[in-house]
Amino acid sequence: MESKHYFYVLSCKDGSFYGGYTTEPKRRVKEHNSGTGAKYTRPASRRPVQMIHSEVFATRPEATKAEYHFKKLPRKQKERYLRTAKIACGIRAFEDSDSVELAHLLKRNFLEVNSQDYPMDQMIDLAEQYTPAKLMDQAKSAHVYIAELGDTIVGTAAICPYFDSAEESIILSFFVLPEYQKKAVGHQLMEQLEKDSFYTRAQRIEVPASRTAKEFYEHFGFKVKKPDNPEDEHGYIRMEKHQKLSNC
Repeated sequence: MESKHYFYVLSCKDGSFYGGYTTEPKRRVKEHNSGTGAKYTRPASRRPVQMIHSEVFATRPEATKAEYHFKKLPRKQKERYLRTAKIACGIRAFEDSDSVELAHLLKRNFLEVNSQDYPMDQMIDLAEQYTPAKLMDQAKSAHVYIAELGDTIVGTAAICPYFDSAEESIILSFFVLPEYQKKAVGHQLMEQLEKDSFYTRAQRIEVPASRTAKEFYEHFGFKVKKPDNPEDEHGYIRMEKHQKLSNC
């Protein structure tokens, strides 16, 4: 398998940015934080660091060219670039050790994002329901994916059979950290779901979409299930997508 080549940006403890190149973002962050990474991040005053941006390229020269251009930018232009540029995440399967960080990610989404469309009391109740134990239990029957930027979980999505059906599936717990929304993390997670066996075998896929997420799911071909009465008793919009499966 050919290596992927990444240009990445770290946010350092002293508030500065560091741009670098790697083929393994997660390993590289660990090296920086252990003091064995680049000379710039070795001083204790700059650690710990957090990877806040990454882009993937087919070749090393392309990645190092992006690194070079970023390092030449003045601080304000770097900040502008980081606010608008899309990021490349690593997508992997959920592990039980992710449950605490993942529960915190969901809590932030309920309280910071979904609370703009729904009563805060309802969002607080949901945040309390999605404990690490609940997430580990969900993973027993669902395929749960994690989007990582370095060693930070920035998004998650899950898919499982719809009431044990072999022909229908449902997407659940699809969230991206607030500060990484509109940076293509959700698109990368959806592309992973589209390759999942629960997705490819299904004739129909349902998703309970928040009001904010409706447009996102429409982009991937989902339509409102009941246009005359779109929301369920919790205020979520029931959307669905029908697929014609190949007999091959």
